[in-house]
Amino acid sequence: MINRKAFIIGIKGKKLTRKEAFFLKKERPWGVILFDRNINNINQLKLLINSIKNKFNDKNYPILIDQEGGRVSRLNNILNFSLFSQLYFSKLYIKDKKNFSRYYKIYIKKISNIL
Repeated sequence: MINRKAFIIGIKGKKLTRKEAFFLKKERPWGVILFDRNINNINQLKLLINSIKNKFNDKNYPILIDQEGGRVSRLNNILNFSLFSQLYFSKLYIKDKKNFSRYYKIYIKKISNIL
């Protein structure tokens, strides 16, 4: 079991820097959160995630992403989720509460699977 500290960090760019790698090994944060600045394409993202996880030799090391949908969509370079904004779902809710629940559950499940 890896002893981790109870904080999450972000990194500066699309690759893990030497300073960031050193910091991860030394301070052992609970996880790393990714933002737009960290994502270029799917291959680059996989390399970044693997480089972070390799610092701990832990394939289950927590990698988080601030993916809310609409304007806060960190994965737009990979998949465009801008259609599914809070406004989209609020209009759907007002129009058809029964189908809103069904469609929203499908949306959440698909986003979770992608992440």
